Amino acid sequence: MTVNANTQIFDKALDRAAMIRLYERRVNGKVELVIDGHTVRVDKLIREANLSQKGFEKLRDAIDLELQSTYKEVFNTSKRSLLDLVNDQISFTYQNIESAIGKIWKPSTPQRRVSDEIVLERPLAGDKTLAAGWAGVSANEKTRLESVIRKGIAEGSTVDQIALEVRRGNVHTITRSQSKALVVTAITSVTAQADHEVYRANEKAIQGWQYVAV
Repeated sequence: MTVNANTQIFDKALDRAAMIRLYERRVNGKVELVIDGHTVRVDKLIREANLSQKGFEKLRDAIDLELQSTYKEVFNTSKRSLLDLVNDQISFTYQNIESAIGKIWKPSTPQRRVSDEIVLERPLAGDKTLAAGWAGVSANEKTRLESVIRKGIAEGSTVDQIALEVRRGNVHTITRSQSKALVVTAITSVTAQADHEVYRANEKAIQGWQYVAV
């Protein structure tokens, strides 16, 4: 059976989507390692804290610094991975089109470097950029941590009891869930936007494209 250009491009795109899911797991693994270290450090900060008013303020400031440091590292980790992905995806999509129609049309790559724009400037998760997305995860975790700590102090809990409540509760569980969702959404968005940049560069040869959710 003769395979037309559309089918050839489609089949390779599906194979590529499976590889993207593997890449997604690797990026999430890197992020989880950072979150693991963060969890340990937060636990130590709480267990070594003084629960007086001044001590609580010092703990709050220390947690703020820890959150800033952690999510800066998480942002940089995901940024590097996404920049690598968008460049690779542009190359793949170009080659996929070239192999299908190269005998009758010379495909083009995007004329300008769009990698930084896609990863750092455009919305990737909802209406948020990558930086704003991680800032939101950090702010949400800060709110949950302060709530557990304040509740523990109000109930007369010891620092070890509060630390245990943080570990057993949903503070870090929600952080991991939100982090994973952000990585998955960002990778999906980056991949799609990279494809569209190649499509736009070859709009004279392409009448349209089909969105495939894999």
